[in-house]
Amino acid sequence: MSDALIPREDYVPSKYGTKDELAAVTTPVSFLPYLRLFGSSTEAVKKNLIPQAHYGLTVQKDEIIDLGKEIDVLPVSWRPKAMQFGGDSPISYFNPKTPEFQKVKDEAKIQNSGATYGPEFLLYIPKVQRFCTFYLGSETGRRIGDEFASLIGHGVTLNSRLVEWFDKKTKRDFSWHAPTFKICQTRFEIPIKEEIIRVRDSFNNPDDSSIEFDPEKLEEERAR
Repeated sequence: MSDALIPREDYVPSKYGTKDELAAVTTPVSFLPYLRLFGSSTEAVKKNLIPQAHYGLTVQKDEIIDLGKEIDVLPVSWRPKAMQFGGDSPISYFNPKTPEFQKVKDEAKIQNSGATYGPEFLLYIPKVQRFCTFYLGSETGRRIGDEFASLIGHGVTLNSRLVEWFDKKTKRDFSWHAPTFKICQTRFEIPIKEEIIRVRDSFNNPDDSSIEFDPEKLEEERAR
């Protein structure tokens, strides 16, 4: 028995009250959750918020949606990004012609500098019906940036591989999970064209710089 005061069958939506239009007026585009591949050294994995080698959608500090080891996505667009960690919040720069962007890019060559750069993608995730960002700011991530960008507009399946590396200078073994991808073999539904354009245009036109929240400060990105 329903507790509703108005029976569901008696509810009639307004003329323009479709599900897609509701999303258009309630979905904020000033902040998009971000997708990342979680490695064993991340705080979220240590806190058992998500298993290692899983993709997770970070909505806020301790709210991570576990999307599993493999996830289908639609790349919609990309933009250049440089990110400087340190202080209370990381700062992102989007205009590669600015001195600030170039400074962060140069400092990224220094290990543990807190500086990263690379392509940031706008993705749509049909599994949770949400848009998000996906930043390839590590050296490993940048290597797949060109090929990933070539698949904008196509369905893509994200997965990962374990990278193992021996540092001859320190004589230490290192390993981390790196993102990989393949063409998606299954069809999925996407938002209406107007919604995609609305979110895409906002993503494509950021300020030259912005302060971003990042609960874990992407510690793996800083280390590599």
